[in-house]
Amino acid sequence: MGGDLRYYTEAQLKPYLKYLDEHLVYINCTTIVPTMSNIINQVESVMPKMNIDHLIVDPYSYLTWDTRITETEYIRSMLATTRSWSLRYHVWTTIVVHPRKQNPNDDGRGNIKNRHLDMSDIWGSAHWANMSDLIFGLNRVVEDQQDKSATYTIDYAELYTIKSREQDICRLGTT
Repeated sequence: MGGDLRYYTEAQLKPYLKYLDEHLVYINCTTIVPTMSNIINQVESVMPKMNIDHLIVDPYSYLTWDTRITETEYIRSMLATTRSWSLRYHVWTTIVVHPRKQNPNDDGRGNIKNRHLDMSDIWGSAHWANMSDLIFGLNRVVEDQQDKSATYTIDYAELYTIKSREQDICRLGTT
């Protein structure tokens, strides 16, 4: 399945929506302070009812922390605590972190020209690079193409591995 969902009937979408309903839990942080500890507590509260094997926190920049410590200290502590929790409960945890600054090679539509993001682009702290087991980069690419009859836009995402502690599982490069 791919493409614009507007072109699918309800009957065609039903098995996919059923799968998502059976496999995803959405935690709305409007009723709790969005800290990693609170998110983990919420996940633990649904674990007796559901088999949770993947936690996605998106985006990291919405999390709050005790301002008596620096963001760097918070990231180190949060990553260590989250990793320990993930190992204990066998939950793969993904934290979505956006680039820390606008890339000077950005064309204004989100395209990074002539290079991939690297670990130095990650917003917040070098601890993301030091303590993470796996780091992916994702570039949205929008290209204008022209043939004899028309100009059209190609829009796709390019996923690549920036860091992999387990080289036998995932190698560096673009997929």
